[in-house]
Amino acid sequence: MRFVKGQVAAGHRDDLYRVRDQRFLGSESFVERVVRERNDGPSYVYDISIQELVAHVSSALSMPVETVCSLTRNREGAWGRAIVGYVGKKLCGYSNKSFAEYFHRDPVAISRGIGKVEGRMGADKNFKAKLRRLEEVITLDRKRKIRN
Repeated sequence: MRFVKGQVAAGHRDDLYRVRDQRFLGSESFVERVVRERNDGPSYVYDISIQELVAHVSSALSMPVETVCSLTRNREGAWGRAIVGYVGKKLCGYSNKSFAEYFHRDPVAISRGIGKVEGRMGADKNFKAKLRRLEEVITLDRKRKIRN
């Protein structure tokens, strides 16, 4: 708290508004240190295209690919995109921006959808188990590459 109060007098600083990896605010050295110290799970990613992720999610949800990729604000399609986003971030290291560009959506909408998936996973064990099975199907016999 003292740090924040002490910096208020310094006024606006552009360097405090540069967010990295859509998660971190700070200098490059700070971001590198945080990434190194965090243990977010596996240190590898799968090389799977967003298009392929969409196909897997579409199949798992029995939802047409057209619905997942639809430009309408259909809730079913939004839920499908959110699941693609969650799985793609977790398994492949995609950013919200990547999904936003692919689906022609705002990155904030993608982020909110992924947050809803995460929230449901915490509240619904059956849903969590379904997603784990989907992840297993997607990654079956896939090669991993080490994250940088």
